[in-house]
Amino acid sequence: GLKDKLNDLKNKIEVLKAAGNDPCDTESKLLWTRSQIQQKQKEHSALTLALEELEAASNEMRSSISPRIASIAGNYFAVATGGKYRNIELDTRMYMSYESESGVKSAEHLSAGTRETAYLCLRLALIKLIYGDMNVPVLLDDAFAHTDNTRLGGLLGLFRDSGNQVIITSCTDREEKMLAQIGAEYKNVLL
Repeated sequence: GLKDKLNDLKNKIEVLKAAGNDPCDTESKLLWTRSQIQQKQKEHSALTLALEELEAASNEMRSSISPRIASIAGNYFAVATGGKYRNIELDTRMYMSYESESGVKSAEHLSAGTRETAYLCLRLALIKLIYGDMNVPVLLDDAFAHTDNTRLGGLLGLFRDSGNQVIITSCTDREEKMLAQIGAEYKNVLL
């Protein structure tokens, strides 16, 4: 009876092999698949942990860093605009808004020159927050194209007072004239 069972099993194995389903291959494929599942579960756990940490860091930034950047940038913005705009706010997605007489509005409602001024103030605030009192080089390439002369003077004064080495490239002499007008030390290099 055992020989019959053995022959029957052998016949079934041959039928499976003929159909392309070798039980030995199937078992090795199953073991490989299980190992891949375990590896992917470990990767998933690591990615889940990383996402949780990124979310915590993002929340930390939103709750502590974003208000500090907005405060510094708001002070700069007030100086650059002669006090017309006093506050810059950053929402949880880091979109900028400003406070006006009619309430808080998106920075997109500002004129191109004023918006340019707000974003330059934000960049200067980021430099201050990241580097503290350390002086770093700042490159501004035609950064004042839409800025009126009053705000240009305010911005250049802020950059002058920052203590950073500021390199300004421009296709006009407007910045040079304003630097001279506000009494900033500068060197003009013509190419």
